[in-house]
Amino acid sequence: KAGEWTVRQLRLQTPPGVRKRDLPGPNDLDKVITLGGGAVGWVDLWRGIVTCNVLDESPILTFIPIPMLEGNVDREGNSRLFRDITCCDNGFIKFVELDLRFKKVPDHHNYKTRKTTKDLDSVEIMYDSDLLLYYDYPLEHTLADDGWKLRTCYRHTSWNYWRKGHAVDIDEISADNPEHFMLLPQLWDARAGRSTLRNTYSAFPTLGVGGSDVVYLMSKLGYHAKNAWMIGVDLGEKRVDVVVPVSSERVGYFKPEFLVCEFSEYLNATPSTRAEEVTRSPNGAQDDCHLSSGNLPPQQYTWSNNGYYYNGSFYGY
Repeated sequence: KAGEWTVRQLRLQTPPGVRKRDLPGPNDLDKVITLGGGAVGWVDLWRGIVTCNVLDESPILTFIPIPMLEGNVDREGNSRLFRDITCCDNGFIKFVELDLRFKKVPDHHNYKTRKTTKDLDSVEIMYDSDLLLYYDYPLEHTLADDGWKLRTCYRHTSWNYWRKGHAVDIDEISADNPEHFMLLPQLWDARAGRSTLRNTYSAFPTLGVGGSDVVYLMSKLGYHAKNAWMIGVDLGEKRVDVVVPVSSERVGYFKPEFLVCEFSEYLNATPSTRAEEVTRSPNGAQDDCHLSSGNLPPQQYTWSNNGYYYNGSFYGY
């Protein structure tokens, strides 16, 4: 061996007809993952993964596309709010997306508008004066949270397709563990008559490295709350698996900085529960369940024509 670094320029191999805008750029990458056998993946969570086996004598760059977020054709905004990718054993890649739902709420400062049959979904009585308004001003809306759904899919690096994993709605998730309720009694949903995740605001879904069905969310009880919670959801069992408090007073916005790794597997030989493993590590180092603190930014949604603005990024409907 020469004992020195060498530099080689590589050209990305893509199928004919692929648009440049659908490929990751040098400033679009979110993370780097190892794919096994010397292969490395550079991940753009909006577009896909650029892969290369750096140990090959003649390495090439290939591209693995990932599904697009519905309504975000231009792929704008912070992708880590909604998505994560990791590589499990034997070259299997797992992808998760947090699909946030919103409902339109009329702005209370708007002019009164002419009623339609659709208003019967929310009112019991429609007066004649509401039906005979001559001026029908356009009604503006803001968007309010209406739950979410977690979806996963997976593939092998040698496949040319993604296979469906789990699709779990927030209302399908059981949160009735008494220990979790003692830590976070606000999980109780009086309307549903049981503990749910409806009273939390969640973002940054994160996959562990062990290939389990647990997805970790950074959650808060309010946009401006000082403390966050690490909530692990077992998608296979459709239940809350982990609830751990995380102080976020030192962070201005909900932007966690963390690493997913397996260090704790080698540092602690004694058996422990999953909840015990989800703790802060020195200098921010985290294992597959470990995540650092963060604050959820005020989420302002404004309805405009056929889309909405989320923290300055437009997503069409």
